[in-house]
Amino acid sequence: MMKASRNPNTFISHAWSARHLFGAVPLFAIGTGALYPLIALELSSGGYSNALIGAMTSAWYLGAFLGTLLGGRVIYRLGYHRAFAATAILAAVSVWALTISNSPTLWLYLRFIGGIGLGAYYLLMDSWISGLATSATRGRMLATYEAIRIGVVALGPILLVVASTHTAFALIGAFFLAGIIPVTMANSPTAKFKATNWRGSLGIFACSPCSLTLTVIAGFLSSSFYGLGAIYAESLGLSAVEIALFVSVVLIAPAFSQLPIGTVADLYGRASTSAFICLTAAGCALILAFQAPSSFFAITVLAVMINGLGQPLYALGHGRLVDGGHELIAATTAGSSGYNLGTFVGPIGAALAMSYVGPSGLYFFVGLSLVVGGCAAVVAMLQSQIRCCPL
Repeated sequence: MMKASRNPNTFISHAWSARHLFGAVPLFAIGTGALYPLIALELSSGGYSNALIGAMTSAWYLGAFLGTLLGGRVIYRLGYHRAFAATAILAAVSVWALTISNSPTLWLYLRFIGGIGLGAYYLLMDSWISGLATSATRGRMLATYEAIRIGVVALGPILLVVASTHTAFALIGAFFLAGIIPVTMANSPTAKFKATNWRGSLGIFACSPCSLTLTVIAGFLSSSFYGLGAIYAESLGLSAVEIALFVSVVLIAPAFSQLPIGTVADLYGRASTSAFICLTAAGCALILAFQAPSSFFAITVLAVMINGLGQPLYALGHGRLVDGGHELIAATTAGSSGYNLGTFVGPIGAALAMSYVGPSGLYFFVGLSLVVGGCAAVVAMLQSQIRCCPL
């Protein structure tokens, strides 16, 4: 078994079998990366309040959570290929319909519907790629997918520079639909899956708390920095250029860290890798929380290490769930639900910490979350099984 896990040809062959899926990822990623700022800018230019803009975001996350819970049934009934086409069509139509009217009520409904489509899409892709891998290559397979997705999402806003508003909406929908083309040639997962429901999937929380803790904390990190990172940087007295550079570099960092961390996890175990990166990132976060360096370079390096190490926790937690013998789609639903829960709670917790502690509360919240994740990973290392499945 160890020999297989160290054989690079195994990963190469599995990555080759997933090449068509990897080809579809940039098409969805550039669309989602452009859509978020496009909607915010359109609402802002129309004179709508920040509260409404926030409501649009919440509607999307609520839809994505529902899409995650329902996506397994769709995959079971339609199969992976037709389910992908259905999610792509739903996402594209929800974007194109935004050009029909400027009604905030209509846009709220459409963002909710689009969230359902993209939530089901993420569930489908995570489980599909996991199903094409084995425990010896799952870390690298998921890491490759995440690296492509994160890197291309960061390029999405460029679309706003080269296209008008209506053209941008049209192109985003077209990108979503274009993803169907490479997927039609993709291999079906080798892992068997069966009908599942959201109750069975969420029941995994009680069975594998340590693995799911990692997915929740990855959601904390992603959403809290996305929502409050610029405010933290501004509180340090950074210039507008420095703030833009700080946020951009931190957000793109996981695109470069995913594959190395996934490789280490495949070779030396996901629990031990998770423990190391959680505690290392926690140390960096607590430095920023208690005594932020005065150097812009030092602050940025620490923040890059936190996000670069922390974001791969989702793939590590999800990989452990599938490795542990859970049914493929149920495990992915549980992991995605944990991540979605983290993205919802993260900004709230970080904002409360900042209101009590000050701007450094962002990294105080992140640091404590990572300490919890590190402890959970250590427990998973020491006690590999609890009742029916691995922690």
